Amino acid sequence: MNWGYCAADQALRSWYEPALAPGKGVPLKPGDVEPGRCARVSKMMMSVFRV
Repeated sequence: MNWGYCAADQALRSWYEPALAPGKGVPLKPGDVEPGRCARVSKMMMSVFRV
Protein backbone atom coordinates (compact mmCIF):
# COMPACT_ATOMS: atom_id res chain seq x y z
CA MET A 1 0.00 0.00 0.00
CA ASN A 2 2.81 2.38 0.82
CA TRP A 3 4.41 1.70 -2.57
CA GLY A 4 1.19 2.76 -4.32
CA TYR A 5 1.00 5.88 -2.18
CA CYS A 6 4.59 6.83 -3.02
CA ALA A 7 4.13 6.13 -6.74
CA ALA A 8 0.96 8.23 -6.92
CA ASP A 9 2.56 11.01 -4.89
CA GLN A 10 5.56 11.16 -7.22
CA ALA A 11 3.38 11.08 -10.34
CA LEU A 12 1.20 13.94 -9.11
CA ARG A 13 4.21 15.99 -8.06
CA SER A 14 5.76 15.66 -11.52
CA TRP A 15 2.69 17.31 -13.12
CA TYR A 16 1.63 19.88 -10.52
CA GLU A 17 2.87 23.46 -10.81
CA PRO A 18 4.03 25.09 -8.60
CA ALA A 19 5.89 22.28 -6.91
CA LEU A 20 4.30 20.93 -3.74
CA ALA A 21 6.15 20.44 -0.47
CA PRO A 22 7.31 16.85 0.09
CA GLY A 23 5.06 14.55 2.08
CA LYS A 24 5.69 13.72 5.72
CA GLY A 25 6.08 10.01 5.09
CA VAL A 26 4.04 6.97 4.21
CA PRO A 27 0.57 6.59 5.73
CA LEU A 28 0.96 3.03 7.04
CA LYS A 29 3.56 1.60 9.39
CA PRO A 30 4.88 -1.94 8.92
CA GLY A 31 2.42 -4.41 10.40
CA ASP A 32 -0.65 -2.14 10.15
CA VAL A 33 -2.18 -4.35 7.43
CA GLU A 34 -2.36 -8.11 7.79
CA PRO A 35 -1.93 -10.07 4.53
CA GLY A 36 -4.95 -12.00 3.32
CA ARG A 37 -5.07 -15.75 2.70
CA CYS A 38 -4.29 -15.38 -1.01
CA ALA A 39 -1.22 -13.26 -0.27
CA ARG A 40 0.07 -15.80 2.27
CA VAL A 41 -0.48 -18.72 -0.13
CA SER A 42 1.19 -16.84 -2.99
CA LYS A 43 4.20 -15.99 -0.85
CA MET A 44 4.49 -19.60 0.29
CA MET A 45 4.27 -20.92 -3.28
CA MET A 46 6.72 -18.37 -4.71
CA SER A 47 9.27 -19.02 -1.94
CA VAL A 48 9.99 -22.35 -3.70
CA PHE A 49 11.62 -20.49 -6.60
CA ARG A 50 15.13 -19.13 -6.08
CA VAL A 51 15.83 -16.01 -8.09
